[in-house]
Amino acid sequence: MKHYRRKTGLIVYFFKVNSVDIIDLTYCGNDARFINHSCDSKLQSVQVGSQLRLITKRYIEAGEEVTLDYTLQASGNDNFECQCEAVKCRNRF
Repeated sequence: MKHYRRKTGLIVYFFKVNSVDIIDLTYCGNDARFINHSCDSKLQSVQVGSQLRLITKRYIEAGEEVTLDYTLQASGNDNFECQCEAVKCRNRF
């Protein structure tokens, strides 16, 4: 991902499905690619056949931001400063 970002200058919208497969949502995909990160995420990803689904981990109040923990999707090659402000923030992902 780091190499791709350096080479293209684009924001990366990759989603790691497993140790081999990555979905590249940079140019196409649905609104899920714009979900922000939080160390205390409200969503989890589940693979169902060839589909990747995001499901809630708990009830989400109206007006509450829907978030996903990017660390679970990271390849381990990137190291970003986290600004999620969650109580249990890990400070990096």
